[in-house]
Amino acid sequence: MDYPAIAAEIAKPAYAGQTDAQIAATLQAMTVMGPNLDVPVGSVIAYLALQGKLSGLKRYVAAGTGSAQALVAADELLTILSSPNVKSFALSSPSVYTALQGFLGALVADTANSGITSTDEAALLGMAANIMPFARNLAETISADVVNCARLGTVTG
Repeated sequence: MDYPAIAAEIAKPAYAGQTDAQIAATLQAMTVMGPNLDVPVGSVIAYLALQGKLSGLKRYVAAGTGSAQALVAADELLTILSSPNVKSFALSSPSVYTALQGFLGALVADTANSGITSTDEAALLGMAANIMPFARNLAETISADVVNCARLGTVTG
């Protein structure tokens, strides 16, 4: 049990005046962002296709007009999407997430030509979101006794 993490959370003003049982119930229901997940290439293809963006990206690259940085991003993204050896975007890796974020940012900066909007960027990056229960993040069930121990800075068996 990560008592310091619980103690830090319950020290927030939102918990003032609540009983340990009320706090435990709130913490059990609370969600937090976990580490990013890898995203299957098929999910990215499906999103782009269903939004009418996949064929647009292909035309954008073929035309070769627009921001040089965005054209490179579109071409590389299409290469990845069409590679039979790439099964997923390893967005659990911060460097891969940052690279994709850069590609999408370049495409958004040239929305008029690329067709990729900030909504598309948020949806694609959001596929990696790993929202999980606060308690699962700590690998435990949070009871009123656990809250009491965290509050008092004591750990009991």
